[in-house]
Amino acid sequence: MRVSISYTKFRTLFMTQLTEQQRAISENGSHRFLDKMSSTKRASLTELTTIHKSILRLLERGCTKQQAANILDMNVHTLDAHLREIYRIVDVHTMTAAVAKAIREKII
Repeated sequence: MRVSISYTKFRTLFMTQLTEQQRAISENGSHRFLDKMSSTKRASLTELTTIHKSILRLLERGCTKQQAANILDMNVHTLDAHLREIYRIVDVHTMTAAVAKAIREKII
């Protein structure tokens, strides 16, 4: 059975689950390790260019890749190349994870 859910609802559920996981980890005393990892990753997030941040903002607002490409006046294949670069910099593998991490790290 396939269930349809809006992006905003998905993001809210994802961020709630993430917060619960972080709380559980910090209660176990592992937070120092995660904080150290987070600060080293944060340094690499400064590599994101203005166009990368614009793409993430549009995706965060619910635009499809095609819509974002049209708004930014670029080919969808060019946008895909930018997304691959964003994934590398942010150290994730999906669009949703990239947007969630950008929100969590206050990049967008």
